[in-house]
Amino acid sequence: MSRPAKYLGSKQVISKSAHSHYQSTECTAVAMSRTHNPHSTYYDGRLRQGPALIRARRPYLFKNAFTGLGLLAVVGGIYYYTLKAVGQDEFDDVKVPDVPRNATETT
Repeated sequence: MSRPAKYLGSKQVISKSAHSHYQSTECTAVAMSRTHNPHSTYYDGRLRQGPALIRARRPYLFKNAFTGLGLLAVVGGIYYYTLKAVGQDEFDDVKVPDVPRNATETT
């Protein structure tokens, strides 16, 4: 039985056996991502959505689309209003500095 890992702030101490197991599972995961994972029911071998994922997402499709369109309308309305409000301003209260003079002209 290996000792449990100790948590020391932001550094994790892992025993050698756990570290070697981590490396072997990482290599296995990379190899399995290229082929079909028999434990995954949501993606096929080419990592496309499977029928189960499409069925699970179907109830949220229209709700998310309407929410996105609503957010787009609100943000677009604010943007349009802001540009119209700024476009009507004459900026008479803003002082424009004079053209800078050369040192030879001041004497």
